[in-house]
Amino acid sequence: MAGTGSEITISFRTLPYFPLRSAWTARIIEFEWLRHFRDVQASGPFEMFDHTHSFQAENREGRTGTIIHDHVVYEVGVGPLGVIADALIVRMLLRQMFTYRHAATARQLEN
Repeated sequence: MAGTGSEITISFRTLPYFPLRSAWTARIIEFEWLRHFRDVQASGPFEMFDHTHSFQAENREGRTGTIIHDHVVYEVGVGPLGVIADALIVRMLLRQMFTYRHAATARQLEN
């Protein structure tokens, strides 16, 4: 089981459909069972990346479930070029990544 101090490394494409891949390592720095966990980038594409996943039980239409919230603070780095890259592509790619992850989580939990 992952917990505080655990590290997770993923491989990702730096640009969609681009064949080169990079590694991104996150370190869990906070963990509270059934409430939240927080990870920060140990190494990867950002100057800084701080991500908190929080979970909240909720009842809807007679069914009990969980609401997942993601709060992300990041800096692309590389000065003005990073600001431009963030506005043109990074923010969109992050939004797509979280949309995909939330849909994949929902599919897994439906089974």
